Amino acid sequence: MFTIRAVAHGPQPRKHSLPLDTLQELLEEARLPRYCETIRAKGYASAIDLAEASSEELDELVQVLQLRPPEARRLRRSVENLARHQQ
Repeated sequence: MFTIRAVAHGPQPRKHSLPLDTLQELLEEARLPRYCETIRAKGYASAIDLAEASSEELDELVQVLQLRPPEARRLRRSVENLARHQQ
């Protein structure tokens, strides 16, 4: 007898396990961990730094990182979720 089970592909985002403590965790949730060092090099040392960034700062960061539209949406969504939970 065969059993069929669903297999997840790739890392799954955490379900609202905020607050995120580190920049790496925020980027993993957005499925963008490969950008961590570049973002740190731009002066964002923690997830809170991104949560406190203005929308203009995030727009500039998206351009510098050359994020594609889905990637930019995931980054913004993760940052917005963190900012909401920080209030």
